[in-house]
Amino acid sequence: MPHSQHDEDAPATTGGLDAPVTLLTDSLEKPLLDDRDYRVVRLDNELEALLVHDPETDKASAALDVNVGNF
Repeated sequence: MPHSQHDEDAPATTGGLDAPVTLLTDSLEKPLLDDRDYRVVRLDNELEALLVHDPETDKASAALDVNVGNF
């Protein structure tokens, strides 16, 4: 779903659970030829996530960066 269809600070529903999400930004600097949409959101548990929407792909992936200690 394109970011223009989401409301800032709107709760997102996932699997029947409410997950409050705060939109931090959807205007990141990117190359002119990059057709992907980017959003930075903060979840209710203070986790910040970069969401990338690529209309040209049928794959999904996720990554996690733990910035302290060992994982």
